[in-house]
Amino acid sequence: MPKVRSESTQPLRSAQRMLDVLGSFSIAKSSRTLTEISEELDLAPSTVRRLLLVLEGHDLLILDRETGRYGISPRIARLEMIARARSIIAVAAPILARLCDETKETVILDALDGGECVHIDAHHGHKLISAYNPAGTRFPSWSGLAGGQVLLAWASEQRLRSLVPGPDEWRTEGRSRFATFEELHEELQRVRRRGYAVNDRGTDPEAWAVAAPVWSSRHAVDAAISIVIPSSRAKRAYTQQLTAAVKQAADEVTDAWGPMAKEAYGDPPHPR
Repeated sequence: MPKVRSESTQPLRSAQRMLDVLGSFSIAKSSRTLTEISEELDLAPSTVRRLLLVLEGHDLLILDRETGRYGISPRIARLEMIARARSIIAVAAPILARLCDETKETVILDALDGGECVHIDAHHGHKLISAYNPAGTRFPSWSGLAGGQVLLAWASEQRLRSLVPGPDEWRTEGRSRFATFEELHEELQRVRRRGYAVNDRGTDPEAWAVAAPVWSSRHAVDAAISIVIPSSRAKRAYTQQLTAAVKQAADEVTDAWGPMAKEAYGDPPHPR
């Protein structure tokens, strides 16, 4: 019996040790050697080596073979993005629901997933004719939709270029209302100056939208809140009212989300 118990608990013990290895990484310790991990966790170097090989083999860690240091892989970073998205949804939901109730229009929460913008939450309008944009819908972040513009506007130049197609692909993709990257870049500069984005029939002749950023820190936009309406209702006074409402909602979500992001991920809060 003891032998059977030992064999049955071995996979669980190995899994716990792998989690301990992953947990040894932090912002302050973003890259680590086998020896550093072994000493911190009080595990034999041979054991740590086996664990590191498994984690590297599953693309959870990356080894810099020149320095011998391990780091977290982009796959782990994507899991963090998923966790952040779920947390933002929970924080934003009551504010989005209230915004939807007050305006009777469709309200969307967007986040980036690679080069795509994803509707991670949606509250559909109560009017007889309303925009319908279900949660889970994906589109190129550079297509020109208001939420995508907000998510790209404050990205660094290097990150922006990593998310959008190159010049040759841009011409063949044909999925953006902007003819060139330069046109998109100019619009993103206007978005930064205004603090919000507008898509006035640019991607759909029957839709108008405005979006504002949700900040997690001084430098990071984690999400975008949009209001989408039929273009037939896009009169100047009404769109100004919706713009003010969506900016206020985004500020409220930022105020609620920022402290959570600081506690969970170490993000410095956005100054407000």
